[in-house]
Amino acid sequence: MTWSTPLPSNGSCAGCRAAVIVAAVLATSIAAPLAAAESAEQQARADSNRAKVAYDLGRFEEALQAYSEAYEHKPLPGFLFNIAQCHKQLGNCERANFFYRRYLTVAPSVKDPAAVEKLIQECEAKLAEQQRLKDEQAALLKQQQEAERARLALAAASQAASSAPAVAQEDPPVYQQWWFWTSIGVAAVVVAAGAGTTALVLSQPATTPPTLGSVDLR
Repeated sequence: MTWSTPLPSNGSCAGCRAAVIVAAVLATSIAAPLAAAESAEQQARADSNRAKVAYDLGRFEEALQAYSEAYEHKPLPGFLFNIAQCHKQLGNCERANFFYRRYLTVAPSVKDPAAVEKLIQECEAKLAEQQRLKDEQAALLKQQQEAERARLALAAASQAASSAPAVAQEDPPVYQQWWFWTSIGVAAVVVAAGAGTTALVLSQPATTPPTLGSVDLR
């Protein structure tokens, strides 16, 4: 008896095609995320390299932007630390502390957390110094404003006093006038002089007219 291999029926061929399609779809669905992940990692590496060059050259704003883009493509904790370092170099201590703390929270294991804590303390000390200077400037400004208000008030009072009408002074009593006592003095001298003259006249001896002598008629 001769055995022959049966030919696949139309139904079985359809099933094969369906299986091939499913496999292709699965392969595509798996390959697409892998390709996207690989592309994101490559982009993150490129951004990180660009950021490092900018940081080494002191272009901290450019480095900050590149590290932020790298973290968006691949959120590695190390990028958070680098972002914090950029903010510290730019003088943004408040933002730097935010990212330092985020790094300590997100990183599964930090090799030297004490070093990061020291950086946080340095930023906090700088923030406290900035606040102290700000308070001193505010106090100085307040003193200047108060001094200016006092100066303006004094100037206004002086101007009001100078523009006020002069008060008419009343004449002093007659006995306080200079001419009154002068006239009294003159009168006293005249009276005294008259009294002396009278006394002088009264004290003079009576004079008799001189005699012509007598004629002896004898």
